[in-house]
Amino acid sequence: MFLTQYARKVTLVVRGGDLRKNMSSYLCDRVVANPQIEVRYHTQVTAIEGAEHIGAVHLRDEDGNVVREDTTGLFIFIGAKPRTDFLPPELARDDKGFVLTGPAVAKLASWKERRLPEALETSLPGVFTSGDCRSGTTKRVAFAIGDGALAVTCVHNLLGTYATRRIDVLNETSADRSDESH
Repeated sequence: MFLTQYARKVTLVVRGGDLRKNMSSYLCDRVVANPQIEVRYHTQVTAIEGAEHIGAVHLRDEDGNVVREDTTGLFIFIGAKPRTDFLPPELARDDKGFVLTGPAVAKLASWKERRLPEALETSLPGVFTSGDCRSGTTKRVAFAIGDGALAVTCVHNLLGTYATRRIDVLNETSADRSDESH
């Protein structure tokens, strides 16, 4: 929808046969109703032409027919499944594979810290995640950018917590030593 504000025509290439499989029905209805959007089901991009910039793409349909389409841009979005399989099993995920953070982690029996997790902290203390792989996000670029900024704040908060603990330990040790000297 966003791209139609800047382009006369948007071609949406869908490898499968159903937009609703990975997109909300509200958005699907808007896409299908928009005269500037052409949806091509069972189609794949097989080649991109251009030297300094994109000039054309080659599209193959389900029958194997390939057509060349002139274009000046290409936006690729492949699926909404998180690719978190490479992460260690101790890192908690929801039933769809998205990484749990913050308040969701605080509810886990495996969270043993004597503090609440930071907003973007995972079930592994001191490990943070942000963006589309995180459970409960809107899966939008602006959200991911905000998550990135929030991650910095979370790290600072965590480091401050550890620094405070360290100062408390040092103060306790100093107090113990001063008691011994009396």
